[in-house]
Amino acid sequence: MVQWIYQEMKKYIAEFVWTFVLTLVVIFGVAGKLPIITPVAAGIAVVIAVYFFGAISGTNINPAVTIGLLTDRKIGFAQAAGYIVGQFLGAGLALALARYLIDFQSTLVVINSGRVFVAEALGTFFLVFAITMIIHHHDGWTVSGGLIGLSLVIGAIIAGSVSNGMLNPAVAFAAGSFSWVYILGPISGSIVGVHTAKFFFK
Repeated sequence: MVQWIYQEMKKYIAEFVWTFVLTLVVIFGVAGKLPIITPVAAGIAVVIAVYFFGAISGTNINPAVTIGLLTDRKIGFAQAAGYIVGQFLGAGLALALARYLIDFQSTLVVINSGRVFVAEALGTFFLVFAITMIIHHHDGWTVSGGLIGLSLVIGAIIAGSVSNGMLNPAVAFAAGSFSWVYILGPISGSIVGVHTAKFFFK
């Protein structure tokens, strides 16, 4: 029992830690503190996260990804709830630290429109399609990290041409881009991405 609790807690802590790191990277990008564009920096953070913690928690670090995998029964409801709590706590800590370090105040404009919804859904679709493909046809964490990171970069760049390119409700919350389109858009894209990948690779 103690060993099971230990193994479960490692998963939640991994989600907390790397959502914190990803969110901090995005916030610094939004604040103009990074030497490279934000999608690339976020992609690099995800690659590192997958290499470090992919074998522990699966490195969801995104509530939309977790919900998509829940619909595929790759994760249980209780574990998904724990992941999402850890992800939002990690994002909240990143926001608190950014406010302390750089006096972060978001300047992002949040527009609730169908176009923004579709952009966020489409960008998340690319990311989750790749994740699901890897889950169903696992080729090792070395390949996985690169594919997932690159998919995030592509998805964020595509979405960012219309929306704020969050693709992640927890990150959107911390970066000051939190509304129904930045919640439901990524979740919808994630669910469609999961089941589209299953259709092609089952």
